[in-house]
Parts: sequence; structure tokens; C-alpha cells
Amino acid sequence: MAAPQAMEMESPQSYSPEARNTQLNNIRSLLTYLLQEFQNVQIADFVSSKTLDLDLSNSYAGVVSTVYNHIRKSANTNVVSRGNDYSDMQCTILGNVKTTSVLANGFKIKNPTVVWDFRLAGPLVDMLTAFKMVWDETRLSCSKFKYKRGSSSAVEKGIGSFGLSNVHLPLLTGITYKPERRTGLMRTLGPLTTALMLANEKKYPDKMANSLKESIKMLPMADYIISALKDADSAENCRSLLASMGDLLLIIGSRSTNKIYFPILFILFTTNDIDFSGKLGFLNYIGISHSLTWCKKSDGIAEDIAQVVFHSMFGTSCEDLGILSQITTNNSWKTRKELSSVFTKKTDKVKKFTPILFKYISKAASASQMKSMGTAQPMLSNKIVFSGSRKRNYSHAFLTYLETGNNQVSYGRDIYSLTNALIKLKEEYTKQIRNGTLSEAGTTKWLMISENNVTETDFVATESGSYFYS
Repeated sequence: MAAPQAMEMESPQSYSPEARNTQLNNIRSLLTYLLQEFQNVQIADFVSSKTLDLDLSNSYAGVVSTVYNHIRKSANTNVVSRGNDYSDMQCTILGNVKTTSVLANGFKIKNPTVVWDFRLAGPLVDMLTAFKMVWDETRLSCSKFKYKRGSSSAVEKGIGSFGLSNVHLPLLTGITYKPERRTGLMRTLGPLTTALMLANEKKYPDKMANSLKESIKMLPMADYIISALKDADSAENCRSLLASMGDLLLIIGSRSTNKIYFPILFILFTTNDIDFSGKLGFLNYIGISHSLTWCKKSDGIAEDIAQVVFHSMFGTSCEDLGILSQITTNNSWKTRKELSSVFTKKTDKVKKFTPILFKYISKAASASQMKSMGTAQPMLSNKIVFSGSRKRNYSHAFLTYLETGNNQVSYGRDIYSLTNALIKLKEEYTKQIRNGTLSEAGTTKWLMISENNVTETDFVATESGSYFYS
């Protein structure tokens, strides 16, 4: 199949399980080939080692992404020099340096039967190489937005430049990802991240608009908000609109798509399909994780490393920590400040750790989770990552913010009227929260894990109002 001219964004288009699994096995074949080239390790020996080195996995993820993109671009026969962006790039793992084009050609020679379907393989590569980006975002928080406009170099600004604050962190997933990687993970981004991209970056505007529409379509003025953002000169000119939309989405939730970000070497320990959001994905993690020795370079203690790895795999850094205490084998979750030693950059200390497992699982949330909905500050609210039933806990500080936050309109025209409409909706829902009518969330039942059994339960988790970035 000819390669698309740009990295494909995740698409809701359905494929047969067989076609998807074929592309997943192609990625496994590429990873197996790279293990042989860089470490002279056969796949059977690697699997029998039962060791998952996360730093090594991150290195392989970078090389897989680079080599795959060279193969994809080279396959486009419409442009002669299409693969040259990557061909001379040097790939390094454990001190071994190899050229991208040499690796790509070697893979083709040793795997002549591999046929790539780039529209299906691309999203899989994006997901399987995203773990390190989520780790870095967990470390940094979602406080800065890096973006490109046209051919200019990337610019980085604090979220305060766009009228946002740490209160809005649950809606900013993916904001720290490289601009060229965000487009491939569009459906996993927070709604405010997509909104910032739509207002600031003019590449793929329709696809960004469609993605944002999916996230905020419960808002009656969703189409008008999207039009205003598309027509804006920059996101800074939409400060009041972005802040007001963010405040409202913190109350009613958005239709965000949450995923599992497996370290890429993890997939070599199973020949099964990899599910990034459903029950199969969680069961794969539970079934395989306990049999592996996990390790990572860090100055943190093993238990702390395990918490950050969990946040990075399941995107839970903005989830309520009380929920995590109830549904996992870890009863005490720490804040970012308490885990600072885990993120020490320059260390040769390799620590082994035991991964945190689940006691209850549910499908990763991919729809609005509020049951009553129709169509350097601390973090004061949370992102709902799991779709299982829960009781919400709106803190006094969050309600005070909603009632007294600065929502003065400073820009006119459509943005002015849209901002006022959002503020009115926010005021109505804030009253409902005070009256206790928006306390239930979740669209599925929790499944209890007991030995080899998975049982549907009536368990309802309760939020504690404690957060990672507090």
C-alpha cells in the first residue's frame, strides 16, 4: 500500500482484527530485527530473560518510530526524495550507532513477506512509542504548550499565556508532546490541547476540528466554539473562551479517549493482540506484568518508581488518587512533589521494582462520564480515566474557584458572546453541584480481579479530592 504523505492521525475507521493483528506482528518483526542488529539478541533469548528494562524500551521505541517513518515515507512513489528526511539519521542503542536507511533496507531484506498497511500500522506505532512522552509529561505536568506555525521553529509558552492555569491540567493531556507527534495521537489528547492546536496551528484544521467536536459535542454551542478557534489569529486571542470552556468541562466532563501506553518491549512477551483501552488490555498487563522483572534508572525507591510507571502507562497523573487507592494493589499514592527523586536525570542506578496491579478494572473512559449530562496553582479537579461507576467529590477550593474565578471577557465579537454563554452554563451547573445533583459518574460497572476470574460487581468508587499535582 502506498504511504500517505503525512503521518496519519488516529482514525475511528474500523479494521478487521486480522488486518490489525497483521500490522502489530509487522511491528513485532521490526522490533525483533532491531534487537538482533543492536544487541545480537535472539527473540527467544530475550523473552526467556523475563526482564523489562524501561530505559532500553524507550531507546527501541525511538528507533522503531524513526525506521518505520523512513519506510513509510520511502514507500510514497509520488515524491522521489520522500524518505530523505530520515535516511541519514543516526540511531543509537547502548552505544551502538547505525544509520536509519541501512536498518530499513536490512529489515526489508530479512523480512521480504512483510506488507505494511500504513493507515493501520501508523496509529499502532504511535501508541507503542508514546510511553516516554507520557512519562515526561507526568514529570513536567501539562503547564507548557510547544507548537509550530507554518515552517517556523517550535515555540514554547506557559499555559497562562492562553488564559489557563493548573486548575485546567486534567483537560491538557498531550500538551507537552512534540508537535509532530501530537497529530498521530489526536484522539488521546485533552480537549484544551486540541483547542490550542486548532487556534495556533493551521495544519490539519479539519481533522483537529473533528477531534475537538467529538470531545465537546455535549455543549450546545460546540460548532460555534470550533469556528471561532479556527478563525482566530492565535490562541492568545481566545484566552477568555478557552478558560470558560475549560471551567465548564471540569464540571461536566468531556468525551476524552483514554489509552494504555505499553512500553514497546512489553509486546514481545505476548503473541496476543494488544488492546489499548478495553478489558483485554488490562488483562494482558495483569497477566504478563507479575512474571517480569521490571527495572529503570532512577534515584527513587522501588515503590515510588512503580507509581510513576503506572501513571505513565495508564495516563492517571490527573486521576483522583483516592480512586487509584481503591482499584489497585497500592493503598497509598504520593504527589508529584513527594516523588521528585524518581525523576533524577543523571544517574546510573538501575532499580528493580514490582509493578502496581489492579483489583478492579473497567474500560478506559472514552465518553462523557457524567450521568446527569445531556447533549502554579494546585490542581483542584480530576480527569476521569476509568469508566467504572464512582461518586464525585468536588472540593470546597474547586467550588470557590468556579464561583469567584476571574472570567472577565476581554475580547469581542463571537468570542465575547460564546464566553458569556459558557459562563452562564457554568453558573447553572455550579448551583447543581452545590445542591448535590452532579455527584454520580461512570458509564460501566467495575470488574473485580480475583485469581483467574473476572467478575462484574456493583462496586462504586469514591473520589477523595487528592491529586498528583497538588
